[in-house]
Amino acid sequence: MPGAIFADVFEARVSDSAVKMIHFPQSLAVIWNRPAPAAGKFDSILGDPVTLKRTLRKIDPARIAPATLRDEFIGPATRKALDDLGKKYDVDLLLVFRRDIVKERSDFIKLRNRARVYLVRQRKLLIVPANETSADFNDNNWKKKIMGINRRGLKQLAEDARRVILSHKFEKRRSNY
Repeated sequence: MPGAIFADVFEARVSDSAVKMIHFPQSLAVIWNRPAPAAGKFDSILGDPVTLKRTLRKIDPARIAPATLRDEFIGPATRKALDDLGKKYDVDLLLVFRRDIVKERSDFIKLRNRARVYLVRQRKLLIVPANETSADFNDNNWKKKIMGINRRGLKQLAEDARRVILSHKFEKRRSNY
């Protein structure tokens, strides 16, 4: 268990067990995680704050309280780092997402979007299914194509995160009488 505290949460394959049901409303912060600072030709497009606000923050994956878009976090996303971020931003849930370029050629790109929902008070981790988007492009339309697949991938990630969070929602059962 001590080694799990310092491991990157994006390497985890399954959600934590014994997660207590979530009582709503909860505060949610969305954080973009980068494993290392990079300066590629696609960084300005992938890190566009308007796209992030329109997809992950505005759609509000949890449909709970207005989500806030926080600064990007550079480095491995360990449980200790997520605890510190939860205390820093004073939120109940953290939606930490990461985008990786899986394949890149002169006329083709494939992106993988992954996310983790961290329950700050319970110190538990929920896994959001990853998705991949790809597109062919040429010199004339490469920005438009990259923005399109970026938006599609983030919208799918937001829907999957919403499903994962709402699957742990506490609902009071009604009697049949």
